[in-house]
Amino acid sequence: MKVVMLGYYTVGDTIGGGAERHIKNIIDRLRNYNDLEMHILSISKEIKKDSVLKKDGVTIHQIKAVKLPMTVAGITIYPIKMIREAKKINPDLIHGQMIGAPYGFAAGILAKKYPTLLTIHTIIKQTSKTNRSSFYGKIHDTLWRLLEKWELKRIPYLIVVSPHLKEELKKDGAKNITVIPNGIDANWFGVPNESITGRILFVGRIRPGKGLENLIKSIKLVIDKGCDVHLHVVGPTNDLHYLKYLQELAKKMEVREHVEFIGSIPDDALLNEYAECSIFVLPSSIESNPIVLLEAMASGKPVIATNVGGIPYMIEDGKNGFLVNYGDIEGLAEKILKLMNDKKLRDFIAENGKKTAMKYSWENISEETYEVYRHVYEDKYELYKQRRGY
Repeated sequence: MKVVMLGYYTVGDTIGGGAERHIKNIIDRLRNYNDLEMHILSISKEIKKDSVLKKDGVTIHQIKAVKLPMTVAGITIYPIKMIREAKKINPDLIHGQMIGAPYGFAAGILAKKYPTLLTIHTIIKQTSKTNRSSFYGKIHDTLWRLLEKWELKRIPYLIVVSPHLKEELKKDGAKNITVIPNGIDANWFGVPNESITGRILFVGRIRPGKGLENLIKSIKLVIDKGCDVHLHVVGPTNDLHYLKYLQELAKKMEVREHVEFIGSIPDDALLNEYAECSIFVLPSSIESNPIVLLEAMASGKPVIATNVGGIPYMIEDGKNGFLVNYGDIEGLAEKILKLMNDKKLRDFIAENGKKTAMKYSWENISEETYEVYRHVYEDKYELYKQRRGY
């Protein structure tokens, strides 16, 4: 079976957000199935021209990024090139990763000719509530929301990473939804415990909606209570205005020397960040099935996260982590202090978190994805066309 996956794929060692880690791990395992021929179509800022390369049994089709806003390029240049390249490959199945454009949009167009499924990591109608405030941002989210609705009608098979997403999509009339969560690689369970007293870690894309302003304000309250903590913020950003706002906020709150913005780092350095932290905090306004929570749990670190989206399906409050309401700065500070001042509690939460993470294996996730491939493929074109109304 020849499969074309559309999604962000990094050839090097530095991987960005959760969706990129998901794609990387799925591809690394699906390539070992003897009856699969895997192709990945991805946009890249690292190349000077469109290229095709083979690596570890996977054919990677890279499309050169252009200097245009995604609102423009995502519905014009990128999908046109992806569709053209996909048709050259002539696959048995299209697997889009991420709703919206360009990947979900291209998958929606290709769905007219090929059996197609789409993995949805998050949905615009939720992220747009906090992610955008500029005029351009509102235009982007309005357009992406229209694309979201269109893709749900066009693409007959959906994978979502959390039960929460399934329930939300059912409200929009989506059907044929399979829940397959994110996974965790075995090497995260071998992270040594080199905790530095007072070290707090956040990992994720630095953008509005991640709640970092609330975390910084909580850090101020914790320090004022006499607990000396230091926050490491790890992850990429495309929003330099937001990053500058966070830096200025930390300075205004007089905690700038307690907050370090590290940026994107390769996995070996990321493992070290997990090894050295005492607590992991994810203060987002919305999350589906965050891989970073699994990484922290597998690393044996106690976690605090917001009671939003798919997180309550992962964390049982007070057992394998702590839940706080989004925007509850005092509540977040209270939980940080509680863990920092009680090693036995940290160990208890960490041990239970590790047991939770053991349930999420990329091998199992890949096998479930493969079974969906078989189901879609075996429907073949006649039944597929009947379902699509052709």
